[in-house]
Amino acid sequence: MIDCHLKRRSGFTLVELLVVIAIIALLIGLLLPAVQKVRESAQRAQCQNNLKQVGLASLNYHDISGSLAYDGYQGGNAPQSVFPNMYRTPIYIALLPYLEQQGLYQQLYLMNPSPITGVYSPLFGTPLSALACPSDDIPSSHVIQYTDMKGYFGNGEYGVVSYVINAGSSAFDTENYGILDKLMSVVGITDGSSNTIMYGEASNYEPNFGLYNPYGFSPNDIRYFRTWSSFPYNIGGTIGRGGDAPLNYQLPNTTPIDILNFIYRLEAFGSRHSGGANFVFCDGSVHFISNSINNASMISTNATNSISGSSITVLGALCTVSGGEVLDFTGY
Repeated sequence: MIDCHLKRRSGFTLVELLVVIAIIALLIGLLLPAVQKVRESAQRAQCQNNLKQVGLASLNYHDISGSLAYDGYQGGNAPQSVFPNMYRTPIYIALLPYLEQQGLYQQLYLMNPSPITGVYSPLFGTPLSALACPSDDIPSSHVIQYTDMKGYFGNGEYGVVSYVINAGSSAFDTENYGILDKLMSVVGITDGSSNTIMYGEASNYEPNFGLYNPYGFSPNDIRYFRTWSSFPYNIGGTIGRGGDAPLNYQLPNTTPIDILNFIYRLEAFGSRHSGGANFVFCDGSVHFISNSINNASMISTNATNSISGSSITVLGALCTVSGGEVLDFTGY
């Protein structure tokens, strides 16, 4: 007798398999942007929390010392450093006790190193995650290996930072150095603490950095200028200025690169977040400012600036402490 029962088919046909793969690929394509958006949102929130901590540390320092953290480079009259080997104390080292790093601060004091004289300490390579934005283009260890061609710093590992102090509107403003100016107190910020940047993000991503190559830097070696143990030099270092370059300024992909472009890039605020950067203001509030601020009209200022005269960019105005500008940045 013929068995009329059909055998049950097992497995998939090629067409069915391709359909399943196509559906999975479609779902991944739909979900991946959402996952990336959530991840970036979390990183941006962590960055804002970091800046909040830096701002609170600076204000606590202010409550104890009577001024915001200052290393004495700008304006003369440097305060006596607590480290015998240093005639100035780098700002982030001064803030260590207020960033829950009292142990590191005490160790540095006992070892008495000095990055400015080449007296290196392995402690300079201590990673400080509170000073590093999770979106920034820095090693996951938050540490870089530094070999100085000029012998100016001690060779070794250094902890990288993503946040820089407001040093005024322009490198060519010889009278206003922002929060870095002398022994700046909150009372001296006549523009208002809620209208004045204290610290902001500075992107360590610069693919064209190697085009300007005076010391043999690699493309992303802009990170060598930003370590928590370094001084906020007049050009470069852990400083930011808002009047010379737009937010998220990048070096042009042309050679030779003008020295001013190089300076502007070192001092430019920016980030790897989409569309803008985070800032903490002198009242301790944290704000995300979008790149649209670059399109704002110039405004009047009393701050001395040999490039723009009596007008200034909105971002530059947020970096003056007594420019007398009338502005509202909440729309950016």
